Amino acid sequence: MTIRLMARALAMVVVVASLACGGGSPTSPSGGSGSGSGSGSGSGGQTGGGSNGINRGTITAQIDGVNFTGVATAATNQSGIFATAASNSNATITFGFGALANAGTTSIGPTSPTNAQLVITSGSTTQSWSAGTSGGSGSLTITSINATSATGTFSFNLVPSAGSSATGTKSVTNGTFSVTF
Repeated sequence: MTIRLMARALAMVVVVASLACGGGSPTSPSGGSGSGSGSGSGSGGQTGGGSNGINRGTITAQIDGVNFTGVATAATNQSGIFATAASNSNATITFGFGALANAGTTSIGPTSPTNAQLVITSGSTTQSWSAGTSGGSGSLTITSINATSATGTFSFNLVPSAGSSATGTKSVTNGTFSVTF
């Protein structure tokens, strides 16, 4: 129970930290043209990192069939917990997840420490979907992890987060990540 709560809390901190990395308002997960210091590129016309220039790697996926490429603005491997989050160039779509810091595949479930969260901000509206102990499903495969980096794949079905105005579910497929700590 304690590890599950630590993983969820750490992933949430990483997502919140990534939200603070810029501003703007694209209309789809792929973003659009945007500005920001840092490096990185992706499909859908998005380039650049968050406004603070942090680039810890890349997270890519399809969110409801729309390509998302985000610059990883946060990544950590501490106390046996791995968590990372990425934002598109306008920092209006932030996606993050956390799990035990072990190579292999874990699934989201009532007793699993694996979790994911998607936050989409459009204008003054912020909506949030998640997968974790309270709903949603999916899996995360950590292909490799060490003291300085992690790579892997993922897919999630996210449900509206408690207290969010979000509706419906979000399907995250074909996910890949390559991040450094």
